[in-house]
Parts: sequence; C-alpha cells; structure tokens
Amino acid sequence: MPYLPQWDGVGPFPDLAEPPKGIQMLWHPTIVKPYLTLLSECSNPDTLEGAAGALQNLAAGSWKWSVYIRAAVRKEKGLPILVELLRIDNDRVVCAVATALRNMALDIRNKELIGKYAMRDLVHRLPGGSNNNNTSSGGGGSTNSSILAGKTMSDDTITAICCALHEVITKNMENTKALRDAGGIEKLIGIARSKGDKFKRTVVTVRVCWNLIEWKGDIKPSGEAVVKLKVTCVLVSRLSPQAEE
Repeated sequence: MPYLPQWDGVGPFPDLAEPPKGIQMLWHPTIVKPYLTLLSECSNPDTLEGAAGALQNLAAGSWKWSVYIRAAVRKEKGLPILVELLRIDNDRVVCAVATALRNMALDIRNKELIGKYAMRDLVHRLPGGSNNNNTSSGGGGSTNSSILAGKTMSDDTITAICCALHEVITKNMENTKALRDAGGIEKLIGIARSKGDKFKRTVVTVRVCWNLIEWKGDIKPSGEAVVKLKVTCVLVSRLSPQAEE
C-alpha cells in the first residue's frame, strides 16, 4: 500500500493529477463531497449511519488516501456537518459520527477544530452530571435534556464518544482545557467508577483520565477530584484484562 509522501496537509493533494478510475473512486478524495451531501440533506437514519460509517472507514489509519480524506472533509466544510449530527436523536448515528470524528482528529488541524467546536456536544452525549457548570459558558440545551441525552446512549456509543475524546485531547492542551470546562471530567469519573458488564468503555475512559492527570498547571482538576481520578484510574485499569473479552 502506498503511504503518504511529503505534504503539508494544506496545499493541493499530491498524486492527483489524473482523475480517478475504476476502484480508485472508492477512496479518492472526490468521494467526500457526495457523502457530505447525504449527511447534510438526508433524514433517513440508516443512510446517515452508512454515510458517516463510510467516512469513518475512509479516514482510518495512516494510508495516504486516509490522510487525504481527512483533509478533504475539512476543506469541504464537513466537520460542522458531523458535529451537528451528534445532536440527532438516534443512537447508531451518534455512534458512527463520534467514531468518524475520532478518525478525523488524527489530522492535527481537524483535532484543533473538533476540540474547539465539538467538545460540548461530545460531552453532552455522555451519561451523568447535571451540566450546571456548562450553562454559563454556552454549553447549550437544558439540564433535563442533557441528562436524557446521556441516558439514551448505548455502551457502544459511549465507548465511541470516549475514544473521540481521548484522541481529541491527546497532546493538545487547549482541548484538554475545553474538556474540563465542558464538565467532561466529572462525567468521565462517573463512567470509570460505574459498574456494568461492558468494561471496554471504562478502560477507554481511564486512558482519557490518565491523559488529564499528566497535564500540568491549571488544567488539572484540583483537590479531591485529582484523588478520585487517580484512585479510579488505578482500580479500573486492573479490570482491563476482562475488558478485552
């Protein structure tokens, strides 16, 4: 498989002088626009899930075409379309969109934009918390609707959101601050401490929690919250062998 040559991620795509032919059309950056059109104009949940899932798969990994796809979604103004779909009342669509955003965040510029404009929507769909600390910052939505949104999400969707949060805050100080300001730390602690038969979401959350603890300065929660995070991470991380089942 061909991997990415030297490219700044902004200029014209290399190796695209010739129009795509045959099977190349499946992963060529020009396929992004039709998928985004479906996502922005269609109301059928199955179609939305399928289109988001297609972008999710195309944007995965380090193959050069995946790198091009991630950049093409940004250039075609596709990130706001995906963020908007986080608010839809359909669990499978939210799951596919959250995973797509996680893969889009592998692109550094996408990561910055997702952290800035999608953080509150991602945190909003997690269970737990009253979001009382969000209202003053324009978090959007009432407290009751925020709680309801979290409760309706399946374990698979919560896992997808935690994976997206993990990727978005990794090695990005501003996004980590945004997660804290959106009330995400409290929700992550609740998920990590919760009991259930699916531990994979908890292990993913632990990784996010450890990421937070590693940051210095005013990004960390203070006092009791730090103790809870450390204890939670140590205890839950011991469950990781079961989580792989």
